[in-house]
Amino acid sequence: MSPRRKSYSVAETVVGSDPDVDPVVVRFDDRPGRPPQVFDFGEFADFPNLYRNVAAAFNRHCGALKRTTRNGHFRGIHQFFAFLREQRSSGARVDMPGELRTETLQAYAAWLQRPTLTIHTQAGYYGATIRVLGELRRFRPSLFDHLVVPRRQFPGVGLARATRSTRKLDRQRLEALRHAAWREVQAIWSDFSRGQMLLAEARKRLDAEQRPPNLRDLGEFLVYVEREFGGVLPRFHRGHDQRLIELVKRHGGTLVIARCLYTTPETLAPFLILIGADTFANSDALRAFRRDCVRPYPLFEGSYLVRWDKGRSSGQQQRQLSGAAPSSVPRLVERLLALTQRLVPHAHPDEQDRLFLCRVRKKRHRASLVENTVLKETLRKLMRRWDIRDANGRLLQFNLAMLRPSGLTLLYRQRRDLIGVSRAAGHSSLAVTVRYVLDPETERDNDLFIARRQSELPRINGKRTGGDVERPATPEQPAQGVGFACAEPMEGRSPRARPGELCPEWLWPLTDPGLVIPNDARFLARLLQLQRHLRAARHEMRADRFNLVYLPLLELIDEEIVPRFTDADVVEDAEALVDVLAPLPDLVTA
Repeated sequence: MSPRRKSYSVAETVVGSDPDVDPVVVRFDDRPGRPPQVFDFGEFADFPNLYRNVAAAFNRHCGALKRTTRNGHFRGIHQFFAFLREQRSSGARVDMPGELRTETLQAYAAWLQRPTLTIHTQAGYYGATIRVLGELRRFRPSLFDHLVVPRRQFPGVGLARATRSTRKLDRQRLEALRHAAWREVQAIWSDFSRGQMLLAEARKRLDAEQRPPNLRDLGEFLVYVEREFGGVLPRFHRGHDQRLIELVKRHGGTLVIARCLYTTPETLAPFLILIGADTFANSDALRAFRRDCVRPYPLFEGSYLVRWDKGRSSGQQQRQLSGAAPSSVPRLVERLLALTQRLVPHAHPDEQDRLFLCRVRKKRHRASLVENTVLKETLRKLMRRWDIRDANGRLLQFNLAMLRPSGLTLLYRQRRDLIGVSRAAGHSSLAVTVRYVLDPETERDNDLFIARRQSELPRINGKRTGGDVERPATPEQPAQGVGFACAEPMEGRSPRARPGELCPEWLWPLTDPGLVIPNDARFLARLLQLQRHLRAARHEMRADRFNLVYLPLLELIDEEIVPRFTDADVVEDAEALVDVLAPLPDLVTA
C-alpha cells in the first residue's frame, strides 16, 4: 500500500474583503486511485481572522481519521460558525482569535441544546468543534493559548455509554468458539494441502508428457486455472464460457475449487476468530492486519511480536506471543500467507499488503480485503454449523467486536493484574481498561477477592488467628512475602504460564487489586530489599530484558508502594532489618 498522502497546503495570505480570492480548501488524498476528500472552508470567509486557522487545525487533526469521521467533524465546524454568525448579529464580538473565550464555547453548548437535535447529535457537534479548537491551542499558541476548552458539557451521553454493558462471551462459549474455529482451520488446511499436492503432481505429469491438461482431472484442471487465470477463477457472468462453468460444477463448484487454491470469506472467518481471540485486536484493526505483522522476538527464542495498526492510536499495537502451538497466531499467519498468496496480484494495489484477502464477486478486482457485511453472514453460518448457543439457548449472535472485551475480561479474572491486562490491550490509561473488564460478575469476584485478602491481614502481620500458633519472628526467613519465588519468569513453568510470555504469577502480590499493605517494618524491609536488588541488577543486565521483566515492578515499588509508608519509626526499623534478610536470587544469572 502506498503511504498516505495528505496536503497541508492552504492558499496564500489574503485580505478578507477581497471577493475574488480563491477559498481555502482542505484536501485528503489518502486513498490513491480514488477521489480525494475535499472540504471547502470558503463558506466561512466572513470570519477572515478565524477561518484559515480553523482550516489548518482541521487539516492537522483529521489527517489520520476515517472519512466518515472527517465528515462529522466538518458538520460540527459548520454548526460552530453558524453560532458565531448569530452571536455577531446580536452585537457580540467574535471575529478575532482573542475574542473567543471559554464563555463563548459554553454559550455554544447551550445553543446546541434545541429540540430539533438529539443529545447525542448535540454532543457530537460540540465534541468535533472542541477537538479542532484544541488543536488550535497546540500549534497556534500565540493566538489561541488563552482559550480554555470546557469539556463534559453533555454529561448524560458519557453516563449512558459508561453504564451500557458490552456484549461479552463467557469462558465456556469462548472455548467452544475457539474449538470450532480450530477444527475448521484444520479442515481448510487439509483441503488446501490436498489441492497443492494434486496441483504439483499434475504439473509434473504434464511437463513429462508434454500434453495439454485433461480438464476432467481435478489436478490438471487446477493447473489449467493456474496457467490461464493466475490461479484464481474468473468472474462468471452471462455469456461466459459455458464449458468452463460445467467443468467447475463437475469438480464440486467454485467453493471446492477455491479451498484448493485460495481463501474465501467462509475460510477466513475461523482464522479471524482465533487470531482476534489471542491478540485482543479491535475488529476493524484485525481485518486490516498486514502480511508482515509477525516478526521473531530477538530476546526470547520461539517468541514472536505481532504488530498491527489501530486507527485511533498514535502508534502500533503489539502483543508478544509464543509460536510453539499449531494454533498459535504465528503459525496461523504462516498458513494464511500460503492460502492468500495467489490473491495478492488480483487485489487493488492499496490492499496487496493485507493479510485477510479473499476472492470476491461483482468487483473489478477478483480479490479484496474481506468485508464486515460478508463476515456477518459467514459467522452466523458457522454458529449454526457448530450449534453454539447463548445462555438462553438461542443461536449465538456473534460478531468479531465481542472478542476483545471478552478476552480482556477473562484475562483479568485469571490473572488479577490490571496493569498487565492494560499492557496486553495497548491502552494508554488504566481507566480505559477498567471500562473493558468491569461488569457485574467481575465486580462480584473483586469483592470476594478483596474480602479474602482482608481476612488474611492478621496472618500477614504475624498475629494469631483461630487455631494458628504464633511463631517467633525470624528476620532470616526468605523474602517470599513480595512474591519473589520464580527464578525464570519466561519459561512457562507455572500451570497458567506459556513459554515466551511473562508468567502471570511473577511478583503477582504487588499488582494484586486486593493488595493490603500493612504498616509493618518486616513487610517494608522485604520491599526495600527487592527495590535495592532490582536497582543493582539494572546496571548488570541487558536493558531490553530488564525493561520487559523487572522495570514495571521497580516503578510500582518506587512510585506507588514505598511512598505510602510515612511512619518514620517503621521506616527506620525496616532499613535495619534489610541487611539481615536472606539474600534474593541473582537476577543476572537467573
